[in-house]
Parts: sequence; structure tokens; C-alpha cells
Amino acid sequence: MVSLSGEVNVSETKVAQTGVRSIPRATLSQHLRSAVFSAVFSPVALIIMGFAVADTQAATAQGQPLSSSEGTVGIVITTLLLALVAANSDESSAGLAVTTVSAVIVGVGQLTGALRAPLWMGIAMSEADSLTSMRWSLYPICVVFICLGATVATIATRRWTVHATLRELEQASAESSQGGSSRVRPFNGQFHNARNRTWVAVFSCVALILGCIMMMVAAPEESLRVASQGLEGLMAENTFRPVPALICALCFGLVAWISQWSTSGPIVASSVLVVIPFSFLIPLWSSLTGAVVTPHSLATTQISLAAPVLSALGLLLPALVMGPLLTRRHVRAQVLRATGHRHGFVDEM
Repeated sequence: MVSLSGEVNVSETKVAQTGVRSIPRATLSQHLRSAVFSAVFSPVALIIMGFAVADTQAATAQGQPLSSSEGTVGIVITTLLLALVAANSDESSAGLAVTTVSAVIVGVGQLTGALRAPLWMGIAMSEADSLTSMRWSLYPICVVFICLGATVATIATRRWTVHATLRELEQASAESSQGGSSRVRPFNGQFHNARNRTWVAVFSCVALILGCIMMMVAAPEESLRVASQGLEGLMAENTFRPVPALICALCFGLVAWISQWSTSGPIVASSVLVVIPFSFLIPLWSSLTGAVVTPHSLATTQISLAAPVLSALGLLLPALVMGPLLTRRHVRAQVLRATGHRHGFVDEM
């Protein structure tokens, strides 16, 4: 059994077979430390990231995809903050749980216009502009799905890592009794072998490609009124398409969720298929070739407007996936120390 806090209950038979007298659990202080750290930094990071995405969208809609230095720096800095929150959740899943709750609260504020853009943003944006940048892409909902998937993956990883490590110890004990080596083998349990890493990587690639396509389909096509009305003019000339945006949110959330079986696939796929193209290649190509957002250029407008959103989501995903990765290593090390096996510790992503 596994609780919401990630605590694991192991059967007495398995504990006796492996020599484990007590499986280490997260203490109250560890839960509080992880939760408080997340409560302080995750809301700030999520709010600033939303403003940064809106700022970058505004610059892109005006035909200047590389001019929003504030937006680019804001996305990078907030990604690092959220990565620290995920890394601080290795001892307790409370940190990522608080991040998910914060994402819901911040998302409601972004979708209702309760959160206003700060003064440091390079482009003056009205409340209507901020709402437009959040609503057409359902960006806050995408963030909630990723946070929720990473939280569930971290909780599940805590449970499966204990059981997989105990199975390895049973096998090592059986081999030792038969005259073989008692050294613990590399971490290749049920949920962390080559086959699982392969299907997780393939699923991540397919899901992220589908998610990117859906976000570009959901993006506005016509930018005729942007010059006179700002981002608000996007919705005046285009139809709101929430279904493709929701599919994109589901795809990114599923990739975060399957990181409980392998983290290398989601991290590499997100970096190669999402971050590099939509953060660097597409804005740079648009600036060099002049294929920027202009009226009546439908495909170019959709790709360019979707790029800032996908860039932020692509950075957020691997940042939060650090939670399952570091949790797996921490829990495995705890179990090995509890059994006296301090050697042979090999971990896999």
C-alpha cells in the first residue's frame, strides 16, 4: 500500500526474507520542509512563468519573436526554481503536491484575469491581452496536467522502488545461499528495465509530437487586428478551439505520469522535440528569413504563436520529472542502507 505522502507498507514476509527491520519513511519534518519550500517558491515561479509566456507571445504577435528578453529570461529562471522544488521532493512528495495545488490556484487567477502583469515586462499588456494569451492555449490547464502527472509519478515511484529493490535483495540472497555472489545487481527491476525504457521513450516522442501539433492547431490563424488591438485582436478574428489545447494538455500530462517507469525518455524527448525547436530554431529561423507573424499568413502565425507556449511547457516537463528520478535514487539508497547492502548501488534513469 502507498499513501498520498508516498509512505510504503511492505509485507512482513518480504521484510523478513531481506533482513529489513524497518523501511525508512518520510518524517513529519521532511514533509514540512518539502511542502514549505514548494509553498514559497512554486506560486511565484508559476505566476512569473505565465507572465513571461504572455510577454513572449505579445512580442511574437508583433513580428519580433526574439525581442522579448524579459520573457525568455523569466521562463528560464522559473524553470530552474521549479526544478529545485522537484529536486527537494526526493524525501517527500509533499512538495510536488503543493506545486500542483499552487498550479490550480494560479491557473484560476490567470484564466479569470485576477493576476495582472508586473511592471518589469517589456511590452505593455492590458488585462484583455493577458487573458487572451492564457485562454486560447489553455496554458494554465496544461501546467496543471504536467504538475499532476509528475506528482502521481513521484508517489508511485516511491512505492515501486522499494518493492523492486527488495526483489533484487531476495535474488541476491538466494544466489548467495547457493554459493553465488551476494552483490546487489544493477537496478533492473520490473519497472526499470530496457524494455520499459524503450516503450516510455517511444510513447513520450509520439505524445509530445501529437501535443505540439494540437497546440499549433489551437493557435489563432489571423493576426490582422493585432497592430491596432494587441493580443486581444487575435480572438476577434479567430475561433476559440479548446479541444486541441486540452488534447495537448493531456499528452504532456501523460508523459509526466509515465516518468515513474523511466525518466530518460521524457527528459530527452522533451528537450529534443519541444525545447530546441520551439525555443531556439523556430524563433531564429523566423527572424532570419522574415517569416514572422503577419496578416493572412495562417500557418506561420499558428506555429509562431504556439512556440512560446510549447517552449515553456517543454522546459517545465523535464524540470518536474526530476522528482521521480531523484526519489528513485533516494528511496533505493535508503532501502540498501536499511539492509546493510552499501555496495553494488547502480541506478538507471
